[in-house]
Amino acid sequence: MKNTCSLIFAVAFGLMLTANAQGQHENGAQSFATWMKAAGGSTWVCQKEDGQEEHTHLHLVGDKFGAVHAKGGAAPFVATMGVDPKNNQFTWWAFYEDGSVGTTIWESTGKNQWKLTGSSQGPEGKSNYEGQVTVVDKDTIKEQINSYTLNGEEQPSVTSLWKRRKGARNTLLTGPRDDSWKDSEWKKLTGVWKAPEGEGHRIKRISEGQEVFELYDKDGDLTLKRSLKMELENHNGINFFRVSDPVVIFPEPAEGQEINSFSMLFPYKVHNGRWHEHTGLFAGWDSAPERAIVYERVEKE
Repeated sequence: MKNTCSLIFAVAFGLMLTANAQGQHENGAQSFATWMKAAGGSTWVCQKEDGQEEHTHLHLVGDKFGAVHAKGGAAPFVATMGVDPKNNQFTWWAFYEDGSVGTTIWESTGKNQWKLTGSSQGPEGKSNYEGQVTVVDKDTIKEQINSYTLNGEEQPSVTSLWKRRKGARNTLLTGPRDDSWKDSEWKKLTGVWKAPEGEGHRIKRISEGQEVFELYDKDGDLTLKRSLKMELENHNGINFFRVSDPVVIFPEPAEGQEINSFSMLFPYKVHNGRWHEHTGLFAGWDSAPERAIVYERVEKE
């Protein structure tokens, strides 16, 4: 069972101060801006019998997304947060160490009170939970878990307090950066990867600096093939890959046909030999940002 502080606060604290002083409900964008103003640049601490957990809240990309880096507890994670472009709700998307991917929606229900509804999908099954968050004062958050099902088993309700510790960095680093981490990441990614796509499948052939992307229909026939420039990035503990400058290989473009250029950024994590990739979140697509594509490595073609 995931540690209660990690599970609840990971999905709950983003609700902090999403209602204004009159108790009126805010929309997703207003909630995100209010929360980042209140929480960004701080580390929040939860004391447990088995130790202390810390969640540091930061801006991630510009002022439209944030990040949480969680340390301690039974389920360390990194998470992105922002406004879901499909439903305009303030949402968290969390990556756990065991490969689980969690999504939580925060809904303002009154002055300094919010309802949270979340779910996560992991190797052992799906989990669901509902809870309530209340701001006690500017340095204290009370969070209650009212119902929680872990892999089909009901768990007890729990109440916890989180305390603010000031002083965390709230902006991305600028200037020269240590890129030595990329060497090990390229070793993880280099090769051939396969994932389902509709009734067919998709293939990625990765070499350092390049992705060759292929789509196949249900009969195994190639329908699309293109080569792209590929770069790796890391922001506040979350790995991203960026693809750009597409060159269409199949079907061969008609003479004079213009190929649309683009640059897209995707969060990812390689866990137990599988490539977990989030789609739509930073790519500017009108698609479900909680969608995760899981690739398996192809040993033989």
